[in-house]
Amino acid sequence: MRRHSATTGAYLNSVMDDMALVNLVPGGQPTAIISGVDFHGSTLYGINRTEGEIFRVDLSNPAAPGQPELVAVIGSAGFGFIETRDLEVDPRTGLLHITGYHWSKPILGGNYTSAAMLRVNPAGAPNAAVEIFEAPMPSPPGPNNEIWSGPSALAFARPFASLGETVSIGSLVWNDSNANGLRDPGELGIPGVRVELWHDADGNESNGAEVRIGWTFTDARGHYYFSGQKPGRYQMRVSLINFGDGMPLSGSGISSPVSSTLDDQTDDDDNGSQPGGARTEVFSPLITLTPGQEPLGNAVTGVETGSGGDLDDFTTDANGDMTVDFGFVETGTLGLGNLVFLDSNGNGRYDTGEGIDGALVELYFWGMTPGIDTPIASTVTANGGRYLFTELWQGQYFVHLPAAQFLSTGVLRGLFSLPGTHAGDDDQGEDGLDDSDPPTEGISTGRVILTKDSTPTNATGETGFEHTSDDGDDANTDLTIDFGLYNAVAAGNMVF
Repeated sequence: MRRHSATTGAYLNSVMDDMALVNLVPGGQPTAIISGVDFHGSTLYGINRTEGEIFRVDLSNPAAPGQPELVAVIGSAGFGFIETRDLEVDPRTGLLHITGYHWSKPILGGNYTSAAMLRVNPAGAPNAAVEIFEAPMPSPPGPNNEIWSGPSALAFARPFASLGETVSIGSLVWNDSNANGLRDPGELGIPGVRVELWHDADGNESNGAEVRIGWTFTDARGHYYFSGQKPGRYQMRVSLINFGDGMPLSGSGISSPVSSTLDDQTDDDDNGSQPGGARTEVFSPLITLTPGQEPLGNAVTGVETGSGGDLDDFTTDANGDMTVDFGFVETGTLGLGNLVFLDSNGNGRYDTGEGIDGALVELYFWGMTPGIDTPIASTVTANGGRYLFTELWQGQYFVHLPAAQFLSTGVLRGLFSLPGTHAGDDDQGEDGLDDSDPPTEGISTGRVILTKDSTPTNATGETGFEHTSDDGDDANTDLTIDFGLYNAVAAGNMVF
């Protein structure tokens, strides 16, 4: 670092040389890179970016400057690796403010690239404490996720201005391989997905979040994160661009079929809705972010136990919600059907002509509750009482006939499930569980397990009505799930 005349530009003297910085702390790198300097009175402050060392030089006598002195080492704060750029001194307080434009923030299992502002009180030299403030990314982010504003452009470095409390939101986009809406062990995050942050600026919930704040891209493990926002109501969106050919969601373009559409602060569940259908924009619920009232956790304990639950732990954990996750699935390859019939002759199995058309049939994952949870699919029987669900995933299901159609105006009015269940296809029995009050509870099957290449075939028990209709991929479609119903009758009068 050299001193030149402000008038003529002529060289006057050296302020310091590289070796003085290299030797400031023994055992360092062989070269020094100064990434930012500023003056406060007769003291020059600077950063050796190579080592993360903050130094100062006494310039009371510019012609004979003092040797550089260590003020602080950024790495001593334990915040992970931070690449620095600008340094500015607050003229009111003498505190140093430093841009950390690339912050490899340590989180469970790796790092997340963010940005930060550092604050240092040089009075604590040579071991001054380093404070960290997460800086919001620009909108949109730069190619290296860098922050563009210098320290003096941020509120806490402006004279007579204070920084209000801010909120943050994240954290995961993942491949929900079994389509159950929950992130299970072994299900990986999806990198490179563009996630947008929208703000409900007018406070009118009916028109959603109408102002786009910016966007970011999920990292190598599927994490996304927005920070530095003012309190309010926000919405995350996975934009349409992600579903084009060659884009991250071109193959898995369907939002998880089991989703929570509430701001419920539950981690590791899907929060996306896709009203336009496959490969269209996905929306989170409106999320209200309030300082001090957001869920706590560190990706292991607390509420934020999912991957990325510790993204906000370097700021104020209670100011960030890291539970807004998006699961995506590929189109399923399995199927499930087959028949709703009225056992008119009382033989306990299906006979030609006994099928019931027009009955509503719903499909649920095992463990869900009809009437409370939304079915993952529904259809209406046709062509002799048949139903079929396609494009399903490996998993555990059950089929349900909703209660309303057993009422006086329903297509199944007055009907009950045949007593007991019987293994085999409809030519041998049926699968409806007995229920004494179908108009209130409906009728469900037991658990149905779908496993790739393992469903019943013509040779292994699929022998009922239209059992050959799936022969194009027989081992991946189960056509043995049937409902047998009967009319309850009464007889009698009087004993006298």
